[in-house]
Amino acid sequence: MKVNYISCQDRYCGLGQYTENLAKSTHSQGEVVKAYRKDHGDGRIFRAYPYRSFRKMRPYIAPYFLSKSIKQDEADVWQADYVDASMAAIMAGKRDNLFVTIHDAIPFVHAARDTAFEYYKWQLQMANRHARSIIVVSHHAKKEVVKYTDIAPSRIHVVYNGINHDIFKPASTTDKSDQDYNKKKFSVRYLGGLGVPHKNALALLRTAEIIQKTTDDVIFEIGGYLPENHHLRRAARDLKLKNLVFSGFIKDEDMAGFYQGADLFLFPSLLEGFGFPPLEAMACGVPTIVSDIPVLRETLGEAACFATPTPTSYAEAIINLRHDNTLRYNLVKSGVARAAKYSWDKAATEMKSLYLTKAA
Repeated sequence: MKVNYISCQDRYCGLGQYTENLAKSTHSQGEVVKAYRKDHGDGRIFRAYPYRSFRKMRPYIAPYFLSKSIKQDEADVWQADYVDASMAAIMAGKRDNLFVTIHDAIPFVHAARDTAFEYYKWQLQMANRHARSIIVVSHHAKKEVVKYTDIAPSRIHVVYNGINHDIFKPASTTDKSDQDYNKKKFSVRYLGGLGVPHKNALALLRTAEIIQKTTDDVIFEIGGYLPENHHLRRAARDLKLKNLVFSGFIKDEDMAGFYQGADLFLFPSLLEGFGFPPLEAMACGVPTIVSDIPVLRETLGEAACFATPTPTSYAEAIINLRHDNTLRYNLVKSGVARAAKYSWDKAATEMKSLYLTKAA
């Protein structure tokens, strides 16, 4: 089976990583794979297509550039990583065996009545009209897509994302159950996006403010690029937080180390399609506190500490875990085991089964 993956992104964003990992895993299972995206990677698989950004016009013009590059190619299956890539396939006439991953319904939950959202809805309608199947990454995401769209439930298939366990794994020299936490600051870390409201990043600062009034041995470290005038930096100054640092952009090759260096991972997000960061932290052997929301209950099971999504609840959970070595140790064990259930090889196998079942 020849499977062509198509993306309007590069390898460094979430969608890019989705295509990167699925394509590599499908290739490793013996299928003929080609992947089109805006930059190169593994030359055996990935093809870059000519592209011009025109500033903020990417959502509108990237499918055009991608469609030109794939027009003369042939494949048994065309797998689009999002609705914009599906438009490229449709424009290029690749409609017979098109599969489209839309991931979640977050654009509807945080909908803005603007041109970009209306264009997204049109792209989604076109994908639903022409694709063999629509793929989402959790059962909660499927429920939300059915709620907000007219896509028939029978057309929506759940294939969980994977975790790259070659990268995200416990540090080989670290046994947190035996560490003396009183010899250093207790590190609470976050990674997972700062620029959109549903990530609830301000709650990290409010939680740090509460903890600062309680103890001086906990340090919050927030990963992610922020310009100097960003509202979170201003808020941290206004709150006079001495126990919080912005660690800046974390490169892909440094992500595992950032997780592994934490004593605790805090993920206050209010809305997710799947929830990569807490699973990656758990795979790295880090006990994890997350918001008690349905999708994280689904993907994380009982392997995380769930807290009502308020700064007070997060702070209480941190203090509790800070002083409970047994609970931390149990969360480490259960977290590693839970994360092991998700792999890109498993995702690729399930995707191939879907292709064989639904393809013409």
